[in-house]
Amino acid sequence: MSLKVKLVSMISAFVLVFSMLLVGVLAVTGNITINLKGNVQFNIEGSTLYVKDIRISTDMTDGQTMGNFFPGFVQDSFDLDIGTVLTDSGKVTVAIDVVNTTTTAYSASSQSNISNATLTVSGTIAGDGVPISEVATYDGVSGTIYINIQATSSTTISLNNIFIELSETTMYKVTINNYRSDIEICFKTDLGSSMYYTIEEKGSAEVYVSSNLYLTLASNPFQDEVSTQEENSSSVEPRRYVHSYTVYANGTAIIGYLSYVQASSSPSTASSTNATAIVTPSDEVDYDITAHAVENDEIETSTADDESILTCKITKNVTIDIGEVA
Repeated sequence: MSLKVKLVSMISAFVLVFSMLLVGVLAVTGNITINLKGNVQFNIEGSTLYVKDIRISTDMTDGQTMGNFFPGFVQDSFDLDIGTVLTDSGKVTVAIDVVNTTTTAYSASSQSNISNATLTVSGTIAGDGVPISEVATYDGVSGTIYINIQATSSTTISLNNIFIELSETTMYKVTINNYRSDIEICFKTDLGSSMYYTIEEKGSAEVYVSSNLYLTLASNPFQDEVSTQEENSSSVEPRRYVHSYTVYANGTAIIGYLSYVQASSSPSTASSTNATAIVTPSDEVDYDITAHAVENDEIETSTADDESILTCKITKNVTIDIGEVA
């Protein structure tokens, strides 16, 4: 084989290998591009709900207000020209914060199907009865409607076929008190949403719930404690530390426990894009969050959906305390 032929062969091989590496890198780092726009329909009278904010969340962005957003009443439809968003997982959550001018509470759902993606709609709206003249300056929101979209590839998604049904529902007031000075509490009212709320140390929150409340702990604060292991014996399991916190209802009834348990292996790597996960434990710690339900006469509790989440079935106004009670 001549030198010229060998040189051409080497260059061709190099180009082939480089192309394969480039394709591999693009496959790992490439994003899904989704173009979202359209007119969403509602079964609600025009002056009932005032849209205060529309936030877009993906695994790359967290709750950014939609571009060119202007507050206004829903009427019987609302334009959602979101534009192009990037996501690694293909999941996009559109959160519509609304103020309710009536005293009727609503739950949001949808039976609609859209092309090129799957769709779920959820959320609850409290009957705040805010006067129409005060909606623009009202401090807070009555609730949030979540539109969750899951695409598998780059695509354009039309929102014109989405019909959101708002059904009358009963809302219960839940007061959550965190009496601890060493932990933070996280909660959700909808596991289908990627949004969650945090109660800081010695903090509290009030929320209106129509069905379930989901409680868990924030990322582990006990980073300085290290497990011990007997020397010269690799077969001995490390001592496992457990930090457990009691959850009460209405001051006295124990309804469950939330705990940090030292993991026997690597830390949890639960993804924050998973709708059922409220928090992602820090990669720097090796504690797992666990929940335990206790049978009681105040609130039905369970951990069936996720062993790190305490599910509370809310059927009345209730106060939930974590840690010491007053």
